[in-house]
Order: sequence, then C-alpha cells, then structure tokens
Amino acid sequence: MDNLFDINKTEKICEYRSETYRVRENGSVFRLQRTNKRKRPLDEKWTFGKPCKNKGYMNFSSETVHRIVATAFHGKQPSVQHIVDHIDTNKKNNRPENLRWITRLENILLNPITLSRIIFKYGSIDNFLDNPSKPTDGELEQNFEWMRTVTKEESDNTRRNLENWAKEGKIPKGGQLGEWIHTKFNPFNLKTDIKTSNKPKNPNTPKIIGRHPIKSYYDNLNKGDILFCQDDEIHFVLEKEMTNSQQMKVTAIQDLSSSHIAFYWYEIIYNGRFYEHIRRDVFYRKPTEEYRNILELFSKAVQQKDDYSKEDFLTQSITTNAMQKKWKTESEFPNCPTTIIDSSIEKYKEKLTKGSTFSKNQYGESSVAESQLSEDMSVMIVLTTSNSIKPFALAKVYIENEKFVHENLGTFFTLIGAQKQLNLVLGLEWTGEDSIDDYC
Repeated sequence: MDNLFDINKTEKICEYRSETYRVRENGSVFRLQRTNKRKRPLDEKWTFGKPCKNKGYMNFSSETVHRIVATAFHGKQPSVQHIVDHIDTNKKNNRPENLRWITRLENILLNPITLSRIIFKYGSIDNFLDNPSKPTDGELEQNFEWMRTVTKEESDNTRRNLENWAKEGKIPKGGQLGEWIHTKFNPFNLKTDIKTSNKPKNPNTPKIIGRHPIKSYYDNLNKGDILFCQDDEIHFVLEKEMTNSQQMKVTAIQDLSSSHIAFYWYEIIYNGRFYEHIRRDVFYRKPTEEYRNILELFSKAVQQKDDYSKEDFLTQSITTNAMQKKWKTESEFPNCPTTIIDSSIEKYKEKLTKGSTFSKNQYGESSVAESQLSEDMSVMIVLTTSNSIKPFALAKVYIENEKFVHENLGTFFTLIGAQKQLNLVLGLEWTGEDSIDDYC
C-alpha cells in the first residue's frame, strides 16, 4: 500500500510564524530545517499532527495543523478577528476544501446553538445583521456583548459570505440559517411553519396549570429533560427562553444515528386548554464530540432514573411525620424529627451532620454533604450524595399541614453545579465557576 502521505502530492509552500512549511492537499505538513540551524527532531518529516486531548484539533509542535494548511491554501489570516472553520465540523479533517477563514461573527451564525440564541434575542437573522447593537429586549449575555460593536460593513460582509457559501454548497439547506439564505434566493418559495401532526408525548408539561401557564412550564423544564417523545424519537431540551408571558421558545436535540444529530426549534404557547408545541424548524448536522457527550449524558439520565423523579404531588413517605414531593420511590427519612415545634427545621438541621443519612429506600441511600437554612429559618436546603448517574442532589425541607415536606429540587453531575443551584434557591449570589450542569 502506498504511503498515506504520498497519496496526494499537490503541494504549496508557506511561511507561518517564522517557519517555512510544505503543505499537501491531504492535510499533511512538512516543516523545513532552518537555514544554518541544527535540525530539530520534527524537521523534514511529513505528518498529519497529533490530536489534542482537550480540544480535538491536530497539533504539530506548538501549532495547530489547520492554521498552517489554511495559510498555505487560503492565504494569511485576514485579520486578528478571523479563525479557521472546519466546514464538516470534523476537527481532524484538515484538507484545504474543508477549511475556511471566518470571523467570529460568521462563526456564531454557523453554529446552530448560538444562532438560536441570537434569534431569541433579536427576533430574526435580518434584525441582527441590520443592527447588532439593538437586541429586542435590550440585554445580551456577557459573552455576546461584543456583538454590539459590529460595524455595518462587517455585517454586510458577513451577509455576502454566507450567501456565497450557500451557493457553493457549504451551508446545509436545513435549519434556520439555511432556510434564511434559501428565502433570499427564492423569496416566493417560503417554507410554512410546521406543526406536529401526530399527538406528541410531552412528559414535562405541568400537571397543574396555574395563573401563568407558560411561566409554570418554563420553571418545570430543565436542560436534559424530554420535550417530545414518540416511539423511538426523543427530543432533549438544550436551550429555553421565555419571549413573553404567552410564549416560550425551546431548542431541542435528537440523536439520529452515529453520523447525524438534529436540532429542533419549538415555539410553545398555551391556548387556554392545553399547551401547543409548534415545531418551527429543524437542522441536521454531523455530531461533534461535545454534542455526542451531551446526548450520552441525557440518555443515561433517562435510562437510569434515580430516586428523584418529576412526580409533582405529595405522597406519604415511610417515615410517619414526613411527606415527599417530586419523589417517585417511597423513601425513609431517618433523621426527621418525630414532633413539630417552633424550631423544628433548625432541630432537623442539627441532626443532619456531614455524612449522615438523609434518605433511603429499596435502591440505596443518600448522604448529607451540607445543609443551609433560609433567612427566616423556615426552609432548609440539603445537598446530598449518592451512587447514581447524577451523584449530587438538592432537597427542600419545610413544614406544611403539621408534616415535614421533603421536595426534590433536582440532581446534578457535579458538586459545583449542585452548590450553584443551592445558592440560587436561597437567593444568594453565585461567584463560582460554571459546570457541565449549566449545559445539560
């Protein structure tokens, strides 16, 4: 068999960061020995590079291979704002036709998740490109604040580039970006909004609808929850946003196969009798390692449900004086006080020393990691650990109708994620870092 490096011999020579490289169309690079300098171990050798464990890119020495290849075949970096984009999302495919220089503005529009956030904030892609400084609600997340400074020239260039890439077949026709560009070329061939025709199962709709139906649904829906399921089709919640008191938008993700995943954009309204889930758009793409890991975590959480479920009603626990809420499995709370007095919550907290048992049932038990009281001493938040897919959990304990109510507040993959939610529930500021629980 021919040497893989010699399969494609078309070469270019480029200067990159004071080094000279020969670069081939198959994505391999060859660093030349510096004039009058000692030959280094990596000099004069063809290589595709070595994969970076953290970011997944192919590296050569201290450089990324894709930047060297892009420089050789597409010219030097146009500006400091430009980065190299892998068109098929495969970070190891460094063939020149798979690479292009793009600005970070173009980068966020090409990413279906950040694109969804922009549409949530601006109402449409056109609104964003016409005036990036003015989101409809006036607010932007901190990592998007830079978009306010985008000039009209930059947005016009971005619009032209997106249209050119679409003509070249480098942007899929599906999804909000592809559909937006398609309507620019075919203004009288618009795709109508799509409603789910068969009655879907939406397991996380509130069982009790109060005065504010959309707000109730929004509060009940978390990342990683199932938004829609039918037969083998499952859509997991990835992003959510309330646009107003009458409407909520949700981005959902589905694992289609080993080679494709799908992103869905839903609009959810309450029509006075029930919730309508209107599927506005769908976008198909090859999965990145990040999305594949997220889907795996979502699936495990569904397949291996732990003791904390979404049952939103009160049930009697094994312990006489204790009730449980949002708890599927009948459990025991061995340290729950047997009588109610004025300082019962405080007395209960004193019993919950670190490592003590908080709850137990036929499947196992959870141990206390920490507990905190609300400012008025009427509520206790307990952080526990257990041997589950999501090993950390939060519970709220309070007194109602002369009983101690133990309410599930959710489970978490990381201690940081649980501690952050504990602070937020108590109305305290969180100054720590984010975790994977912020994304799933």
